[in-house]
Amino acid sequence: MKYLLLSLFLSVFAISSIFCTPLDQPKTIQKWKELKEKLEKVDPSKLSDLVFMNHLIQYNENYENKTKLLSGSARGEPQYLGCYKDHRRQRMFRGYAEKGSNAMHIDGCIDKCRLYKFAYAGVQSGDECYCGNAAPQAAYNAKLAESSCSYKCSSVAHRHEMCGGDWASSVYTTGYTVTRQDENGYVIGEHSSYSKNEWERH
Repeated sequence: MKYLLLSLFLSVFAISSIFCTPLDQPKTIQKWKELKEKLEKVDPSKLSDLVFMNHLIQYNENYENKTKLLSGSARGEPQYLGCYKDHRRQRMFRGYAEKGSNAMHIDGCIDKCRLYKFAYAGVQSGDECYCGNAAPQAAYNAKLAESSCSYKCSSVAHRHEMCGGDWASSVYTTGYTVTRQDENGYVIGEHSSYSKNEWERH
């Protein structure tokens, strides 16, 4: 019994280190399943603390039921989609943002977005990179003439590349396939602080 309880404690500790981390959700859910299997082998009447642990498992099962975990892939090749209008109060991509870089270039932005498991990347104003999992919406993000995305990338070695324009993003697919959606169909990772206008330019 002593060794089993120690194993349970270590399992909880391991879970707590990754709990609620969006990019590690599959790993987290697997850890909970393993812990549940161990708990089923213990007589709950012998340890009152198991009640608390069972509550945690029930909470996780409810969370798991509300989350659709789909298989993902990062094997696709990036593709250029075009120049699209962006807005101050309705950002096109709201999953991750990098602003004011003096080394911005197209591949660098795409690689970063793919690393963070986003399906789309957009370079803007020459020195900004935005990532998201929702494609540009026609109702908000009109497709613009290529001349609207004519700012040179800030990276000295990539000055021949065009990195968007003023409130206009050169949009690319990253090759990564979206993996997670919540019960309302929203892509997990899209609702970050950047969606609250914290990246507005002044």
